[in-house]
Amino acid sequence: MGITTETVVETAPSQPRSRFELVFVVTVVLLNLFALGLAWYEQGWGAIAIAFVGSPLLNGVFVLVSLIALPVLRRRHRPFSVRRHLALSFGLPIAAIVIDALLIFSMG
Repeated sequence: MGITTETVVETAPSQPRSRFELVFVVTVVLLNLFALGLAWYEQGWGAIAIAFVGSPLLNGVFVLVSLIALPVLRRRHRPFSVRRHLALSFGLPIAAIVIDALLIFSMG
């Protein structure tokens, strides 16, 4: 009979998501869906304007708001992951800009 050994790997407990992250994600998704709806309604030069101007401006505002909230969130939430906040602050709006543009240009 063989002897088996079990290795227990301890992982760091994951930090719970803050309310700001949830509100941020939901707001970005909903307002970008609204922008896509406007582009669908326009389906012309207005849709192209939304893809090149509206969506980047909208998502740029999201980045600014998230960065402005960073010091407040760091003080209120312990422990606070700045890396995760910055990844969400920049990653989600940039992804939304790209997805909006791809969907608007695929509308025909």
